[in-house]
Amino acid sequence: MGTLADAIAGLKTRLETITGLTVYDYPPDAKAKYPSAEIGLREGVYPLAMGGNAYEALFNVTLRVNAAKDVPGWQALELYLDPTGTNSIQAAVKAGPTLGGKADFARVEAHSAPERDPDNAGVYRAEIQIRWRKSVA
Repeated sequence: MGTLADAIAGLKTRLETITGLTVYDYPPDAKAKYPSAEIGLREGVYPLAMGGNAYEALFNVTLRVNAAKDVPGWQALELYLDPTGTNSIQAAVKAGPTLGGKADFARVEAHSAPERDPDNAGVYRAEIQIRWRKSVA
């Protein structure tokens, strides 16, 4: 069976293929390096179906970039939110949807609009939701 820790580790490995992106599998402290992606569990559902043979979870990936003004901040985030490209979160997950054997599949489902981070001056953020499923024995 794949565990939540396996899923987070697999997502971290996929996102680390994006050059320059610092990926955290835990909440970073105040000295976080930007641009960054923080992986966190949003919700889990188990077991699925009548036979109870799979576990599914939804993860939030919080992206943060720093920029002096709104337009550069939003533009920087859009590179990660685009469905294709070398900085695309979706492309990174699609390139290895089994997360190195740690999932039956993982896929990007949605993202929020870029916004100013209310807790960090000069930082912009967006959230991406990634669904993960793993069969159980």
